[in-house]
Amino acid sequence: MDTNDMMYRDPSIIDDLLNQKKRERTKVKETFDKYCQELSDQLLRKNLDYGNAIYKTGLGGILARIFDKQERIRSLLNNGFAGVENETLADTFQDLAGYGILGLIFLEKEEAFFENDFTVKSDTPKWVASKWLEELKELIWDAENSDL
Repeated sequence: MDTNDMMYRDPSIIDDLLNQKKRERTKVKETFDKYCQELSDQLLRKNLDYGNAIYKTGLGGILARIFDKQERIRSLLNNGFAGVENETLADTFQDLAGYGILGLIFLEKEEAFFENDFTVKSDTPKWVASKWLEELKELIWDAENSDL
């Protein structure tokens, strides 16, 4: 009898495997929960410091901050962390996650104007649609003309 046959005939082996998977999932969930709580605390602290300033710049402002963090990661990796004292790679990833959440909150507030595929709803006021279009055009132009 081969090992696979024994495994399927012995329910305790299957129970052990299932329990091991449950423990692994629990550890992953605990890790996710830890980072989500840290991120929530950070976003709330920064909101007390800055208020809702990020929303005043619209989606373009959020995307610009995400671009800044992407460039920070590139700089950290390319320069071997030389000369960087105030921000670690972990800090930068946490900031990226935070801006992603702020982007989701912003989109939720603006969902009255946009479809799920990010096309403009037909009853959206033209000033809203044109404002967003200009922001996106400017971001694309900046990205295409960046020296990096």
